[in-house]
Amino acid sequence: MPTPLDELTPGLYGQLADIRLVVCDVDGTLLTSDHRVTARTLEAVAAAQALGVEVMLASSRAPGALRPVVEALDDGPSAVGGAVVGASPPFISSQGALLGCYVNGELEVLGHRPAPLDAAHAMIAAAYANQVSIGWYRLDDWLVPELNDAIEREATITHTQPTVIALRDLIEQTRRSGGPDKLMFISDLDAIDRLEALAAGMPAGLQAQFSNPNYLEITAAGVDKGSTLRAHLTTQGLTRSEVLCVGDGPNDLGMFAIAGLTAAPANARPQVLAAADLAVTANDEDGIARLLELLIQIHTASTLAQRPAGDDHDRRHSQHARANDGRRPLPR
Repeated sequence: MPTPLDELTPGLYGQLADIRLVVCDVDGTLLTSDHRVTARTLEAVAAAQALGVEVMLASSRAPGALRPVVEALDDGPSAVGGAVVGASPPFISSQGALLGCYVNGELEVLGHRPAPLDAAHAMIAAAYANQVSIGWYRLDDWLVPELNDAIEREATITHTQPTVIALRDLIEQTRRSGGPDKLMFISDLDAIDRLEALAAGMPAGLQAQFSNPNYLEITAAGVDKGSTLRAHLTTQGLTRSEVLCVGDGPNDLGMFAIAGLTAAPANARPQVLAAADLAVTANDEDGIARLLELLIQIHTASTLAQRPAGDDHDRRHSQHARANDGRRPLPR
């Protein structure tokens, strides 16, 4: 079982002190149930980044749907952007198919692994025959063969609008533009068996993961949040022990497998909670903000402890902060 933040052991405290990168899922983790970033979370993200702890988003959302969240974090109190002036921190989107950032409002692709075209065409034909909602995502484009309640709901949640195009025209157009970053199929909650049948019939070159009970996300085989994060860590020279991953869904478990520490909010799926090292409060109770606030406290205490001898006031403060049995109060 995961350890609550107010029951940290000395070992977990020490591991948190080593964290330099927090990788955070978006829907169900960073965002509230009504798809907002709270003021407390904005402040915690900005404060963590000001201390040198990067907060990186990793989402099944396409870049266009992730953009409002990226902009909210960049516009937060004392927000810190990416290494390039005018650039957001890098993010993982489209279930891991794209690593990117926004530079002066424009998408910059840092890594891209689209799905094979013919296999994707076969899957959307099968989905259309099974009467599930279809979304074709490539970079900032979102193509749908029809506009229905499920697609309109997704558009409202993500503050984006799809391009409606007949299935035959979609296939013809994408022969020129290339394979999708991901496909997303949505069913009614009482028709999940249709998605399960589609997932069971994946052609070679594709893989499927459920991001929600009635949301099936399809990418190129071997592509997920975890594989893209692994490549990013190599590029940045970061080790597992410096990475904390937070998520609520089964599609976050790939990230959990390569992170030194993992955390899940109380609203996470049972299998995700079971895999997590740390338990935080639910997404509607500022779970991410509380985790970042604790991380800030720990990093601040570690910094004070490393100051040159002679600063007695700071050293006494640091020793007091690290005293007792290693357990830390939950930020409120």
